[in-house]
Amino acid sequence: MKTKRLVRLQTWTIIVLVAYALLAGYLFFTIPAGQPIWSSIGYANSEIKTADLPRLQSDLHSAVSSLATFRHDKNELLIICFVAMVGVVGFFAWSLFVIGRVKREIDHVG
Repeated sequence: MKTKRLVRLQTWTIIVLVAYALLAGYLFFTIPAGQPIWSSIGYANSEIKTADLPRLQSDLHSAVSSLATFRHDKNELLIICFVAMVGVVGFFAWSLFVIGRVKREIDHVG
């Protein structure tokens, strides 16, 4: 039995599935995999011993800039994940509501 509500539920399920697939792809490419070379303590110590002051200042500036970018990206990802979770909870609530109404219609007709 195909009612308007079931078709709408199916359509929105497909839309939510595609949106979640896009979110998963975004998170896969955004979240860094592995550690960058500067995260190695041994490598950092050897570089500090051999580098001159201008290079150390440049490296410090780069590290602070990278840290600020990381914090901004982390907060952005947390907001995206929170909004996605709220969307999924809302979609599940709506789905349960529609399923309940369709079930009542079928029980009433049958």
